[in-house]
Amino acid sequence: MANFHPVRRLPLKGAPNTRDLGGYPCAGGVTRWGAFLRSGSTTKMTIPDIQALKAYGVYTSVDLRSGEERLAQPSALEAAPGFTTHSVPMLDNMNSAHFEGDLPGSMAGLYISLLDTAGASFARLFSIFAAAQGGVLFHCAAGKDRTGVTAMLLLGLAGVPDPDIIADYASTDIYMREVFFHQVQSLQDSGVPDYIFRSMPKSMERTLKHLYKTYGSSEQYLLGIGVTQRELDTIKEKLIERDAGMYSQPKCCHVYTS
Repeated sequence: MANFHPVRRLPLKGAPNTRDLGGYPCAGGVTRWGAFLRSGSTTKMTIPDIQALKAYGVYTSVDLRSGEERLAQPSALEAAPGFTTHSVPMLDNMNSAHFEGDLPGSMAGLYISLLDTAGASFARLFSIFAAAQGGVLFHCAAGKDRTGVTAMLLLGLAGVPDPDIIADYASTDIYMREVFFHQVQSLQDSGVPDYIFRSMPKSMERTLKHLYKTYGSSEQYLLGIGVTQRELDTIKEKLIERDAGMYSQPKCCHVYTS
């Protein structure tokens, strides 16, 4: 950790959507750099990428993809020494790799469905977060949907304001723009709607409204699905740097538009 330099987006060649959840103002301080990172697929991570994650202090990886996705495109971190890897499948009503089955009517509808039906998976995931040593990377296929809802719950647990939660989600539109452009081109005759490839602010706004109306808060939601108060307190201690005063600006800031 001697060479640890916090950044918003890690410059990883094989995982362009890898981002640190640190540096956000929250209840009692700011979110801690290096504690929790979000990402898309880790299949194409290079050896220098993996070394960079280790240098950043990340020792635990949690894969949110389905078993089918993992078999088709194994994570490079599963065979990397020094990492503890976990699988917490979240089947988001479609196969994210091939768009088979029913597509969601909107991304917000998908996220709301995840909250309402995947409680057992989120409970296991947050128990892993509480027990993990060092920094934790959680990821799915694009780092947008399953990862996005997880990031929302983590930042909400810390008391990060909604505009920052929404901006964090919407940043995928920037970092995955080129990847999504090529996917849209390859699927233009398949009937897959364009919103599947977007992370529009209104999707997260609607999801947050549902969370508050139905469950009260991130903490109340997590307690309701079986995460213990002790586990949540442990996660908050990892995630929140208390009384940090003025927080340092990340080296890559969020910009989003509706």
